[in-house]
Amino acid sequence: LPRRPAPGGDGAPPPAPTARVPNGAAGSSKPGRKRRSLNTRAVAVVAAVRPLAKNLFFDVHLMCSRPEILLEPFARAGADEMIVHVELGDPVESLIWKIKNLGKKVGLAVNPTTPISLAQPFLEKIDLLLVMTVNPGFGGQTFIGSSVEKIRRTAAMALDTHPGVFLEVDGGIDGTTARAVVDAGASVLVAGKSIFGARDIPSAVRALRAAALGT
Repeated sequence: LPRRPAPGGDGAPPPAPTARVPNGAAGSSKPGRKRRSLNTRAVAVVAAVRPLAKNLFFDVHLMCSRPEILLEPFARAGADEMIVHVELGDPVESLIWKIKNLGKKVGLAVNPTTPISLAQPFLEKIDLLLVMTVNPGFGGQTFIGSSVEKIRRTAAMALDTHPGVFLEVDGGIDGTTARAVVDAGASVLVAGKSIFGARDIPSAVRALRAAALGT
């Protein structure tokens, strides 16, 4: 799988793969103190890890209803790219502009039940399109099998509209599903349980990469 160029670079791949803030960590739909705590904690995680992983590309998935309040904090913390959801509707256009204005790359996420056609008007304005392969909310869910065809259709749409966009998938990615989504056209895979639930994380990363590449 291709590694991500840092914003403003010459397009050459960095010497290390993408780092992700875990899904849901960047925001919560629950009101009150818990949401503010999650937001603050996620920004602090990026800020703490950034100096230790200078060659990693930090991709932050803002799975929340008001991502605009998190853009500047995550930009200051060291995020390279911020992903917002197409389901937000009218604010998407301005969010894309705000992220770009911060000098960051832009990702757009699409939930399993959302038609991929809703993302098409934004394709030429974004750097990454994320197809969710589980319903957002919590980790460890089972991969939605029908997502493979959605990924295939998305890849074809992206090829016609914006061939340079990265196609990312997130949800239920493991040694079994990785190859299927890559064959369908995915170029960036997000893994949670299959990596962090393993006793030997480096070995789990190598195994998942091998499965994705069919080696």
